[in-house]
Amino acid sequence: MDERTVTPRQMTPAEYRSATEERAAQTVRELSELMPRELAREGMTALALNVFGGNEAAIALYRRSGYGVSSMSMSKEVRA
Repeated sequence: MDERTVTPRQMTPAEYRSATEERAAQTVRELSELMPRELAREGMTALALNVFGGNEAAIALYRRSGYGVSSMSMSKEVRA
């Protein structure tokens, strides 16, 4: 091998998880920009989505994309 040869290495589980999460986040960002434009072009005037209350990353992303809270549903576990 000379100095120009690259030897591939396997990603660690943490590296793979991080790369996978970043790809998923990028896809969500792209869709959150594309969908409103496409729906408006089709004559629709609103776009709604659901997100779990504890999903802070998703909530932050949607707020940055211009979404606001339009309704709220709450629940409570009941145990005997």
